[in-house]
Amino acid sequence: KIVQTPRLLVILSEREVTYRQIFLDGRALPQDPLPTWKGYSVGHWEGDILVVDTVGFEPGVLIPLGGILHSAQMHATERFSLDAATGALLRAYRAEDPTFWKGPYIGQDRMVLSAQPYSPYHCVELSGKNNLRPQ
Repeated sequence: KIVQTPRLLVILSEREVTYRQIFLDGRALPQDPLPTWKGYSVGHWEGDILVVDTVGFEPGVLIPLGGILHSAQMHATERFSLDAATGALLRAYRAEDPTFWKGPYIGQDRMVLSAQPYSPYHCVELSGKNNLRPQ
């Protein structure tokens, strides 16, 4: 789910049950951000494209990008746009990490937008039962 105000965009992730903040108020990226799994993001609009720069990642493994090891020096740039024909959200990304990578990690993905209410995903629940409870 994406929630946008004039100064902030928030992405709520059902699968990871997390959130991501993208500041749209014109601030610069911090020089020494507190590391987090989602990083520290600032964005601006270039026409109909939202350009987002992110730094301040907690070092470790990028699971959504295929288990790639990265350091706290990773810098990612994303470009979000809507596919006019299908209404899908398109994201092109480029990540660079001078500590671990010789070159950039580049990719794109496509997300189908839904009008369904936000509902956190819990992997331990199947058919309405919690598999961790004794039967």
